[in-house]
Amino acid sequence: MNNKLRVGIIGGSINNGWAKGTHIPVIEQLDDLELKAVSTSNMKSAVKSADAFKAPYAFENAEQLAKETNVDMVVVSINVKEHYDAVKAIVPSNQAHLL
Repeated sequence: MNNKLRVGIIGGSINNGWAKGTHIPVIEQLDDLELKAVSTSNMKSAVKSADAFKAPYAFENAEQLAKETNVDMVVVSINVKEHYDAVKAIVPSNQAHLL
């Protein structure tokens, strides 16, 4: 049985960004985590990045990633001024008041 926490990452581009040198290597090294999904600002980049990081799912926005049932946890690794909108997209609407 696989007890790994399935992780999705917003801003997981292979081309640029913070995640490829920080978050993703740590996710790959920890036995309890498994990278399942990558979201970037466009689908071409998302597919390229997901392939590079061996993640089975690619998305072009946080809303799509939030709907993926094979993701247990989402890491937000984008420009800080865009965090609120990304987190709002992944938090269930009945919990949005907590933001």
